[in-house]
Amino acid sequence: MAVNINTLITGTMTLGSGDSTPSEPTAPQGKVLYKISADGDWLQSDADIMEGVFNNFAQKEIAVAVIIPSKDINENDVTGITDGAFYECTSLESVTIPNGVTRIGEEAFSGCSGLTSVTIPNSVTSIGNSAFNGCSGLTSVTIPNSVTSIQIGAFESCSGLTNLTIPSSVTSIGDDVFTGCSNLANLTFLGKTLEQVQNIEDEEGEKYYPWGIEDTSIINVA
Repeated sequence: MAVNINTLITGTMTLGSGDSTPSEPTAPQGKVLYKISADGDWLQSDADIMEGVFNNFAQKEIAVAVIIPSKDINENDVTGITDGAFYECTSLESVTIPNGVTRIGEEAFSGCSGLTSVTIPNSVTSIGNSAFNGCSGLTSVTIPNSVTSIQIGAFESCSGLTNLTIPSSVTSIGDDVFTGCSNLANLTFLGKTLEQVQNIEDEEGEKYYPWGIEDTSIINVA
């Protein structure tokens, strides 16, 4: 059962000249909000999110926009997005990840070729193996200062990425993270020297610099 929640949205954002637009709704406790068309209504999934982890809902393969709740059905914080949660959901264009999520699982968004941008909240500490592998439409990623680990192939084949900034908090980077990022023109590391960047290890103590990048001249420090 899908529930239309547009009539429940009361928040507005002033734009000027008296115009306003509905603010993005907040997903209710334990439920996912989704759209099946860009200009469509927000619908509520009948699936329950339990044990503090987002894992699935029946309509995910046709959803173009998804808002993940911050609380599960038992009022626990949602702290993780499970492995393969949106695997090859090619229709997905945008996703709102709530503050409180600490881990984006392996292949969580792998193959989501329609995904164009994602903001990772300032609570995530780990981006799992192949989390965004094959997200060829992804042009913008914001990695917050909370992230310490970017694991194997996390952004592999994200051919739409042109610029990416890695915060100083990142201390572990796995193999092939940027393999196939053919249009990446500027990869900036904050708070590190080039020597430190070249010596970043993965969680097993292995060094994989430059993580699949063919032209190391695009790597900068600031």
